[in-house]
Amino acid sequence: MDILIAPWGDPSNWKIVSYRYKEGCSASFSSSLALSRLLNISADDTITIVTTTLIDEPVRDYVGLERTIKEKVASIVKAKNEKVRSIADRYKPVDTEPRIWVVPGIGTFRLNSEVFIHEGITDLYYNTVYHATLRFLEERITRSTDGANDSIRIHIDITHGVNYMPLLTVEAIMRAASTLASTKGIRVDLTVYNSDPLYPFPKDDDPSIILNINEISNSRHDGYSSLPDLLMEFVSSYNLNYYRWRRIGGNDDIKDDEIKIIHKAAKAAAFGLLLVVGSLRERLNTYYSIVDKKLAELPTINVNSGNVRIQYKDRVRREAAVLHSVLKALTSIDAMKEMPLSKIEELNDRYYKRVEPVNAIVGEELSKIKKNIAGSDYRLLGEVMDSDFDSSKKCRCNMRIMYAHGGFEKNVTYIKKEGREMYLTYGECLDEILNQI
Repeated sequence: MDILIAPWGDPSNWKIVSYRYKEGCSASFSSSLALSRLLNISADDTITIVTTTLIDEPVRDYVGLERTIKEKVASIVKAKNEKVRSIADRYKPVDTEPRIWVVPGIGTFRLNSEVFIHEGITDLYYNTVYHATLRFLEERITRSTDGANDSIRIHIDITHGVNYMPLLTVEAIMRAASTLASTKGIRVDLTVYNSDPLYPFPKDDDPSIILNINEISNSRHDGYSSLPDLLMEFVSSYNLNYYRWRRIGGNDDIKDDEIKIIHKAAKAAAFGLLLVVGSLRERLNTYYSIVDKKLAELPTINVNSGNVRIQYKDRVRREAAVLHSVLKALTSIDAMKEMPLSKIEELNDRYYKRVEPVNAIVGEELSKIKKNIAGSDYRLLGEVMDSDFDSSKKCRCNMRIMYAHGGFEKNVTYIKKEGREMYLTYGECLDEILNQI
């Protein structure tokens, strides 16, 4: 399955030329539309991102702003494609009409006789692109009928992006791709493109001009094994700059102490301590719902007359998108408060096969536990394994021992057996474990 996403500036004055990629060559007013055709990507899977800064008439609210720009860009594309269709067939003209996403932009622009001032933060652009991309990818694999749901290839053409658009688009889509891979077990490949510059700029359309479309970078997020990397990126960022995460702005329902819990859960999951994630599942689900709702909300704006001033009230920093990604990954793990040992083995192989130290430690500890005889009631693992276990050590642990035993430290882990299955839980020792992580 192939999808192409491209940030655009204002396409009004773009010229029709020919774009070459590998052995193919097609004429279009946009490199992204030419590339879409050359890669045999459908119009339904070809996405153009434009910003609200293309507005050139007063509006009252964000819904009107979004609708006006979408209609404007669609009209430009239609008019350009009419000209493209008049080009001789030997140039292989492309008249694709892509999906159009309108996202918040900032900056000051003089259009006609008025000055349009868009006030806000670029994080709103990043958050919107990330959330829209993730939702689109999830919906796309759900409705896929081609049977190719085990992998997705995302092509990002940054040729026509302006200012902050190319960089933030690539970063936001990469986060969405990593999140999808980690939660759905799908391999996601990303390729970033940029065409040769059109210089000197021709006065008229000229399909005899040929510009190369160049691959800039390639990356891969390889299914469930992407999870540890996704989580460690957040853990490292939090550890390096804790204060940046204390006030992510506009998301006051997630308090500082709750972000600490998310950090602890992410650190635990990154190192294979899945029983910690299961023990925090209800809280993590609640946090995810809050952040997902916030990112799904349409922006709110103030519009002042005179010089048209569009002020975005939303000040939610991009950390909100990172939290969304991390929480979506954590809540997708099929962990629970009381976990069957066989389920832990399954998840260990699913997420950590390529993280050999974690996979080996957790696997070895589970093998040791299986050799013990557990009763039908929960007892501390230490009581089951050691006949002379010191009960005063109940719920006492430290970070080193927790990681060394894959989270199954005998002073804090309870075990029981039902039928042929062993179950593990932390019970009342969870708070002490969280203090140590």
